[in-house]
Order: sequence, then C-alpha cells, then structure tokens
Amino acid sequence: VGQQSTAADNAALLPDASGSLVVANYILYDVNGFFLRNNAGAGILGLNYGAIASCYPLNGGGGVSGDCDGYPSNVVRYDSPTFSGFSFSASWGEDDIWAVSGRYAGEFNGVKLALATAYNENTDETLGVGGPRPRGFKGSAWQIGGYVQHVPTGLFGYAAYAQEYNRSSIVDPAVAAAVRNAFNNKPEGETYYFKGGIRQKWSPFGHTVLYGEYGNDDDKFTAQAFQAGVTSSELKRYGIGIVQEIDAAAMSVWLAYRHYEPEVTALGVDQQAQDFDLVKFGALISF
Repeated sequence: VGQQSTAADNAALLPDASGSLVVANYILYDVNGFFLRNNAGAGILGLNYGAIASCYPLNGGGGVSGDCDGYPSNVVRYDSPTFSGFSFSASWGEDDIWAVSGRYAGEFNGVKLALATAYNENTDETLGVGGPRPRGFKGSAWQIGGYVQHVPTGLFGYAAYAQEYNRSSIVDPAVAAAVRNAFNNKPEGETYYFKGGIRQKWSPFGHTVLYGEYGNDDDKFTAQAFQAGVTSSELKRYGIGIVQEIDAAAMSVWLAYRHYEPEVTALGVDQQAQDFDLVKFGALISF
C-alpha cells in the first residue's frame, strides 16, 4: 500500500534477462528532452522526442514509449506467489487507475524462456504527467514482452509490443473545443521493439553481451501535439552495443550507439525532421 509501481509498470521490459536491459529497451529517456529539428535547423512546433514517444493514458509521459503506466502511483497492489513459473499482479488506486499483469519464467533443455503481459486503465482527471485532463478522460494500454535464450551458446532474442487505446468522451462545454477534440480524437499509437545478440563469458571478469536492436513508435504523439496540428508521427531507431559485466563488483559497463529517424506530419505538411545519432557510455553497480 502506498506510492509504488503499478502492476503494469515495466511489465513488458522485465522478461529481458540478457544483461542489456538498462542500456537498450524501448523507453527513450536517453533522447526524451532533445528537440526535433527540420532540415532548415529550426525546431518543429516546439516538439521534442518525448512528444512523439508518449502514452495516451499518461497524458504526455514523454519518452515512456510502450511503458504506458511507467510512473509510481498511490495504489494498493497484490503480487501472487509463483506457481510452476506463473505469477500475476493487480493494482488499483488514485481515482481511478488500475492494472493487471501476468508473468511466466522457466528453462527447458538449455533454453531459457520468460514472458509477461499487462493491461492498465486510467480515468484519473488530476493524475497526469502532462497536467490535468478534462472530465471524461479515459485511456488504457496493453503491453507484452518475451525473451528466449539458448543457454549453452548464449544466443538470445527479445521482443515487445504495446498498444494504447483512446477511449475518452469529453463533452464538458467548459473545455475548449480544440482541447476536447485533441483528447477525444487523437489517433491510437503502437510500439514494437526487437533485440538480439549473444551473452557469453569470454573473460574472467564476467559475461560479455553483444546486441543489436530495432524499435518503432507509430502515432505515439501527445494530445497536446495533436492540438498543435500533428496528425501522424513515426519514430524508428536502430542500435548496437556491448555490455561487460564485472562480477566481483556487481557492476556492468557499456558502450552503445543509436540512430533515430523521426517523421512528423503537422498541418498537412511533412516536417522534414532530421535524423539523430547518439553514443552513450555508462556503468551500473548493484548493491
């Protein structure tokens, strides 16, 4: 009981047991705050990358991409025991947000398998990363993720998918017509993400992980962007990276590269967004 992750928070991400979860997943906090630029060098309608990798239930949760309940909330949550690899969770709180999720993890003949799925719904008119919502707001989302690894060779694959649902019916005449239209009629977006690679212990320090990734967000722009004239968007990204685990220090270090390709149509015009390249280096110590 209290402020915590809901049953759907990070649900589709957590099956990833490759050791590259932190550095490579479909959440875009590494580029969230950068503004989109067009070929003339100007910002596009004041939009940043988070504005086209959002989630309708969070009303502008920039960069969360497919993690559509990805913020701590005041909820009551129950997590079941694990039965033959299966478990489930449920949460409810605020006024109102609720979520359910299910998970499975197991290993058969040297093949490791993990799956998770979750559904969340939000009708809270005051709880929103992008500010309060009008009366009649209702957003929901579904996500699923899976991981498979051949343990002897270390070859692995991970995939995730998320779909948001716009179920608002805002009729309050005190709300401006443009705002009502933005919340009621924004297109529903979807996210899909793939990652594959190898995890092997080639050095005495610990496992080394090599991976490649691809992700795509279709129409995951905010209601505020829709109100500003955005009618469609797509954000592709490609990446490669290496993670080195250091077992003696419970530590991982990584070097990663990502290439982003944004496309935005606003006011009936392709905004000619520039691509973006990102190189990042980091480390994590677990304690």
